[in-house]
Amino acid sequence: MLTFWEAMTTLSATADASSLRTPEDFPRYAPGLPLVGPTLGLLRDPIGYHMEAYRRFGPIYRTSFLGQESLCLSGMDVNEFIWRNSELWNYGLTRAAFREEFGENYLTQLDGKPHKKKRMRLNPSFRPDFLMTGSASMIATARENLANVAGQAIDLRQFCYRLLLRMTTKGMLGLDLAQETENAILQVEKDLLLGGLFGPARRLWFNRPVYLREKKRVITFLGEVVERWVRDPAQAPEMFRLILKAPAGEPLPTVDELIGDLYLLITGGLNSNANLILWTLMYVYHRPAWVAELHAEVAAVPPEQFSAMKQWPKIKATILEVERLRPATPVNVLIPTTDFEYEGIAFKKGKPVTHFLVLPHFQPEVYEEPEAFRPERYLGDKVYPGKAHATFGGGAHMCIGMPLARLQSPLILASILQSYAVEFAGQPSFLGRLSAALTPADKTVMATIQKRA
Repeated sequence: MLTFWEAMTTLSATADASSLRTPEDFPRYAPGLPLVGPTLGLLRDPIGYHMEAYRRFGPIYRTSFLGQESLCLSGMDVNEFIWRNSELWNYGLTRAAFREEFGENYLTQLDGKPHKKKRMRLNPSFRPDFLMTGSASMIATARENLANVAGQAIDLRQFCYRLLLRMTTKGMLGLDLAQETENAILQVEKDLLLGGLFGPARRLWFNRPVYLREKKRVITFLGEVVERWVRDPAQAPEMFRLILKAPAGEPLPTVDELIGDLYLLITGGLNSNANLILWTLMYVYHRPAWVAELHAEVAAVPPEQFSAMKQWPKIKATILEVERLRPATPVNVLIPTTDFEYEGIAFKKGKPVTHFLVLPHFQPEVYEEPEAFRPERYLGDKVYPGKAHATFGGGAHMCIGMPLARLQSPLILASILQSYAVEFAGQPSFLGRLSAALTPADKTVMATIQKRA
């Protein structure tokens, strides 16, 4: 298959080398009925959709979503360029739903200096060394929840959502959520991420009575917690106290801003990581020989003795492989902040660009047998290019919750391996669809978590 650079060379050979190309010069991939066809194709199977386009046209082609056409770029060189030049992209436009629902200071939709300052204040709460201080509490929360469902047939997807939420709220923040509050947070977070896919139509989505009711419940709860902790910081958990400190010369955050910050602490990466854990359990427990190897690793270093990922190389390899095979966000839409030229292509301010950031995950020249679940690939001496692994994005806007996700996922897997076995009610399809994150296409993933002898 053509690389990005080969595609550019081919185009240049058929046109005046001194002229810039425009998006209209590239082939269009939009299968199915107008508007509906490409949109449904992307939602049903975003990776398969873009891989088919790549096989036909190489790493540069036009596509559309909800009737809006854009030029799609992919590959390691493209990842490097996009992540290195964050000032070229308007995240405030593409992530406007976060601003509209949680205020002007919500991290996800900020750009430039405001974004940098905000991350400086929030980063200490996501430092790996700090998060490790909460590992014992998170393990205890995981064990409690596993014991509560042992022997029962459960929807594993919903269990993963709730387990992750409780590991953060109870394990890191010391909050015991009422059932209705927990339900409201899960509903709002799912609706918030889905609404962000709908473009201008998101206002209809966010004005649904059920969403407005649950959002009000969440904001009221968060407001009460924030006011209590601001009034008496000594009673607040360390994770929250860290975000109360403003950078030098900056004003302290307001209560309204802290409500958004606390929501981010609770839900940052929740949907992505819940689905990562679900995919991990599906892949692991359909490969018995690998389960046996993981059992031996956890027996040698049980969760209560865990202090660094080097103690669990096979669990780490498992998580990396599932991140590669089933990345939560395979595609991003970016809006240029200005006109610019990149490799002979003229990009226009405000004209959408689709970034298929995980193309390298599925290129055989990068990963041998890219469609196969082979965690062993990470155990040898081979080192894969950094820009080839794009699960959490990159650059200034890389997912801030990545350190938490990469701690919670192995802790959950190890806690299950230590004492339980996962038995699936049927054969999962292993196909993915795009919802709030890339999730199994199966309507439900039913399983039983059985106590091991």
